[in-house]
Amino acid sequence: MIFYIALLVSLYILDSYSTYYLVVNNIAYETNPLVQTSSLTTIFFSPIPFAIFALCIASVITSETNPVKTAFWIRENWLLSFLISSPYFMLCAKAFAVSSNVSIVFGGDDFISWLSIFVGDDIHIGTLALSIVTATILYPIIGSWLKTRFPLPVDQTDNERD
Repeated sequence: MIFYIALLVSLYILDSYSTYYLVVNNIAYETNPLVQTSSLTTIFFSPIPFAIFALCIASVITSETNPVKTAFWIRENWLLSFLISSPYFMLCAKAFAVSSNVSIVFGGDDFISWLSIFVGDDIHIGTLALSIVTATILYPIIGSWLKTRFPLPVDQTDNERD
């Protein structure tokens, strides 16, 4: 749990710092209109992305400290199942954002410029659509992994009768 939280925090900090570097040096701009880019602190503590990040951290802590309840939540409530799997989506999204930002820093092209073919100048809509498609593809994979990660407890009274 600590390793995963440290990985999420590291990717969040790397994404914030690389975004700040790109914006300050006029190399690129932030595609998310909800992120305020006036300083590194405002990028890091932008309300909506920070709330999503905090929700992911809380989800990891809750699921790891309560594995029995998590096993039932994954199987019985689709909304809680989605919330429990949200840190894994965030891991993929932040890794993609950091690698795209670092690619721009080193003189390469960003990974989402091809979205302008479909959405024109509004890249944020394209990244939202890409996130939805990615979540749709990854949700069954992450869901099946979570079901093996958090198995249902075995009822010991059934074993005693046999």
